[in-house]
Amino acid sequence: MSQPVAFGEYNELVYRVYVWENGSLLDLHEAGNAPFDSQGYLPMSDGVGLRKMRAYCIRTTRDMAKEHHSAYGGVERRPVEQDEGENISIA
Repeated sequence: MSQPVAFGEYNELVYRVYVWENGSLLDLHEAGNAPFDSQGYLPMSDGVGLRKMRAYCIRTTRDMAKEHHSAYGGVERRPVEQDEGENISIA
């Protein structure tokens, strides 16, 4: 049995943190780019910006790694999916 690993991905609209162990997803956290509502999503021009999304993703990934006694696997930027912006709800 291997140690769980927490890793994150982010872009201008959303960040996600995954905790995996032996090919099974143990936990998933997703947050949007709205400044005062992490469950809200705004157009990229109105959100907190890429730099803040990266910082939030790193902090949350580290926190979840600690919570699950897992390895910190880092974070990476991923492109905004073509339809990702179509499904945002204005916070």
